[in-house]
Amino acid sequence: MKNISGLLQLYRIDSFLITIFSFFVTLIITNYGKIDGPAVFLGISLGVVFVNFIYSINSYYDADIDAINKPYRPLPSGKITKSLAKKYIGVLGLLSITLPLVFWHHTSLLITLYSFPAIGILYSNPF
Repeated sequence: MKNISGLLQLYRIDSFLITIFSFFVTLIITNYGKIDGPAVFLGISLGVVFVNFIYSINSYYDADIDAINKPYRPLPSGKITKSLAKKYIGVLGLLSITLPLVFWHHTSLLITLYSFPAIGILYSNPF
């Protein structure tokens, strides 16, 4: 249970709320479609999976910096290990690859959805 709590702390609830709000505002403004089950599923997927993937991978690569500036974060505080975080990031990454396939019939949407994890990796990875 402690590990699950630590993994969930890699993600910030304010980011989830901002993502969901932004998604639905954009959906309404663009009138892409009515707000129905698939739209809600997509919005929650964006908030829970994609943004969580981005924050988790960022936390993984910033663990040494966070040890100085934010020692209470899950990795520097020892709430979770880097090995466990890596597995969690792998699961989120796999979901980030497979979830957009639900929307394969909209090529532009599929490309947009794949941009989220790609941008997250580029932003977070210290190449």
